[in-house]
Amino acid sequence: MFVKVRFARGRGDSQQATAGLVMEEADFNQKNVSEISKLFPYSESLKMQFLQVSKPYETWDEAFNHNFSSGKIQKGVEREIRVNP
Repeated sequence: MFVKVRFARGRGDSQQATAGLVMEEADFNQKNVSEISKLFPYSESLKMQFLQVSKPYETWDEAFNHNFSSGKIQKGVEREIRVNP
């Protein structure tokens, strides 16, 4: 199983987000937020307010094609973890 993760800051039209990263779900579940954040460039650190995670997909391609939508409650976000205030 695979999940797509990204970091985001803000909501709706003002939301800024990092690129998505596809990971094996088992690997994702073994890492903490700090370890995952190190997989993204330091220049993206200002966008790291929330960690957003897609639902699990059977194939890498399905996870890669996952589209995070914007809005108050993100469509397509299975889990959202607040990282920074």
